[in-house]
Amino acid sequence: MQRLEKMQRLEEKKENIFYVAIETDEELDKTVSFSQFFYNNKVLITLIGEEHKLGHTHNCKTGKTKTVGQYCLDSVERNSLCKVLLEYSPELSDDQIKKIGSDNIREVFKKMKDKNYGSNIIPIDNRKKVLNEYQDWLYITHPQTFFSQIRERYIDSYFREKSNLIEDPEQKIDNSIKIFLQEYSQNHIETCFNEAKKMCNDLTVLLRNAWKDIVDYNIINTVLSTNTDTTEFIIIVGDAHYKNLYNIFNKLVSEKSEPNMKFLIERDIKNTKCIKLYNTYKFIS
Repeated sequence: MQRLEKMQRLEEKKENIFYVAIETDEELDKTVSFSQFFYNNKVLITLIGEEHKLGHTHNCKTGKTKTVGQYCLDSVERNSLCKVLLEYSPELSDDQIKKIGSDNIREVFKKMKDKNYGSNIIPIDNRKKVLNEYQDWLYITHPQTFFSQIRERYIDSYFREKSNLIEDPEQKIDNSIKIFLQEYSQNHIETCFNEAKKMCNDLTVLLRNAWKDIVDYNIINTVLSTNTDTTEFIIIVGDAHYKNLYNIFNKLVSEKSEPNMKFLIERDIKNTKCIKLYNTYKFIS
């Protein structure tokens, strides 16, 4: 039995726009978090959090499950203007992507490429073009030689390549979002790297978070740009990225700025083994 979970009534000029989320009997496999937002009365943003690994512990047992790959494929087949953001580097070859340490990224990439929807994928991890193989060093037990190179590889490289890592906000992006991105870059990312320079905190954790924030900045800059025909974004990221992006989107909701950001729905696995899926419908009257 389906039930009405949440209804948002949004008003823009003389047009009434309704979004209705209705619970289905399906669950989303191998995920830990799920939320949806509605931006500028135009763009549906679906945020999916996963554990970056192979062989997840959150496999659903109901028998009525949908994989992340099938969810994305269904979405782009329903809406050709839907884009899927995946956390891998555009520098990677197809063979490298197929070996990446995430069941979901592998499956989404393969399903969409096999069905000729490769152009609907946006790779959003731009760290490797600067860090190269040293990106992986942030997530492993570091050899002693790492510490003698840490400033050059992770700190000086940011200040040297900052203009390439953090591009100026999209020309047609709304001014309130442009200001937000500029403040986020200066007060959040820049602060982390300056603190890292002084080596005031746990350097490895600090730098891991700072480089993570670069990816999140580019995600925000992409999905909140008004210079796009895209009406739907699906963002699939690791849990740390998910929590940061979720908090940022909620901050925009609470600020009630224009263009507006509306919260639609949230699900996580705190109290359940799987993410319950909802069909989200848009109505205009």
